[in-house]
Amino acid sequence: MNIRESNNQDLNSIREIHLNAFGQTEGPVVSQLACDILTDETAYPVLSLITEVDNKIVGHIIFSFVKIEPCIEDISAYILAPLGVIKEQQDKGIGKSLINHGLSILREKGAELVFVLGDPSYYSKFGFESAIRLNLKPPHELEYPEAWMVLEIKQGALERASGIVKCATSLNSPEHW
Repeated sequence: MNIRESNNQDLNSIREIHLNAFGQTEGPVVSQLACDILTDETAYPVLSLITEVDNKIVGHIIFSFVKIEPCIEDISAYILAPLGVIKEQQDKGIGKSLINHGLSILREKGAELVFVLGDPSYYSKFGFESAIRLNLKPPHELEYPEAWMVLEIKQGALERASGIVKCATSLNSPEHW
């Protein structure tokens, strides 16, 4: 398994990963979201990683920049969305490896917080916890508020953060929440 940053030549493979991973119902929306984030200047800086197995791209993850408003001081924060692994490669640790690799890179770059809207039983394994209980609100109302989570990757950041998370234009549509 090889993890590397994606490039423009990977865009079709990224689209296919999310179509496969999320199926006929959600796949078109998620794959379009992934492509939109990668070309959305309001998402920058972006960390986009892919996993290759036997020279085939099988997994993809994006971390895009977010702002917290109002916030007394600037906090370097990102949102993890989307994460996809093709069905034939799921449950083999690829998603976990992508998350851990991405968090390690973000830590090195000085990021302080990472948000995610996802399955609490999965993301809590990485240390994510309820963001709403910490007074960090999502950009839109949620059907499942417990799925809105945050991970402190720089100690003390949560003490300085509260407000509404503002994400990239491409991710700021209610259909993604």
